[in-house]
Amino acid sequence: MVTAHIAGLTGVTDGTRHRYRLLAQRHITAAPIGPIPVDTLTRADVAAWINGLPLAVKSKKNVHSLLSAALAQAVQDNAIPTNVAHGIRFPRSTSRREPVFLSREEVALIADSVPARYSPLVHFLAGTGLRWSEATALRTR
Repeated sequence: MVTAHIAGLTGVTDGTRHRYRLLAQRHITAAPIGPIPVDTLTRADVAAWINGLPLAVKSKKNVHSLLSAALAQAVQDNAIPTNVAHGIRFPRSTSRREPVFLSREEVALIADSVPARYSPLVHFLAGTGLRWSEATALRTR
């Protein structure tokens, strides 16, 4: 059911579809809920599965969203009467990592350790606080 849902998605990139497949393989189609037929899956099954996932709250929400979307599609296709994953609540995430700030010396050490052409990029990232994806998305205009 989840695999068919992912295959039938429109408006997503191949990369997104690939990430969804990995999430499904790692956390949904395997035990404990994977073997349960979709028409016998209960809210208690979903809650126990979510509570048992060894993931951070944000990651649990991502996996749950994929399952819930697949179940919503199954409801729309009249395969099941209700989406038993809808409305599952999550605790507020309290585990926040402390930010790491590099000293000038540490930035210089990294910049000196990479090929010379990347040294300005290291200094740029450290000086602006941009994430890698943000910096590499910049274009000359």
